[in-house]
Amino acid sequence: MIKFMLSWMFMINFLCANDLNGLFFKYEAKKKIDRRVLKVIAKIESKLNPYAICVNLGKSDKNSLDVTMRQLLNNLGVDYKYDKSKRIFSIYPTKKVASKKIIKFLLKKDISNFDVGLMGINSSNIKRLKLDYLKLLEPSENIEVASNILLGCYRGFSNIALTIECYHSGFNSDKFNYRYVLNFYKISKEIL
Repeated sequence: MIKFMLSWMFMINFLCANDLNGLFFKYEAKKKIDRRVLKVIAKIESKLNPYAICVNLGKSDKNSLDVTMRQLLNNLGVDYKYDKSKRIFSIYPTKKVASKKIIKFLLKKDISNFDVGLMGINSSNIKRLKLDYLKLLEPSENIEVASNILLGCYRGFSNIALTIECYHSGFNSDKFNYRYVLNFYKISKEIL
């Protein structure tokens, strides 16, 4: 009986570790964050793509980067969307190796505002927490970090809407415009 239980527990752990829903369940249990909250944020940030990267060139004076970035993405054969007015690239590689090349390019070019992986961990959090950009391409690592950021936001605001907005904008509530939380509620109705 004990052998059967251990085999069953191993099988559940194996299955849970190898799919996103299993990881959302894992971190719901581990961090006490509703798995649906994690899933909605992942949907918003990456369309559930663990290798997604979002680059915000914003008002940087590096105009040549728009062209260079497009050339890199086209050479890698990576799907992306480019919002010219905001200078934002939403990039959806299907392979980790392509994401690694993009991250290395961004770091080499000293791009300071981009999100990495499934939960869209922002480079400001990556620097602040002294994380490895490339490790965040692992869904489990990415969800772990996102969970910690969410918990920190919740401790700071004790309100789910403000926690969600904080996840996106950081702790400076002057930056809150509530578009993210409105999008969160919209997406949650679609996928839950």
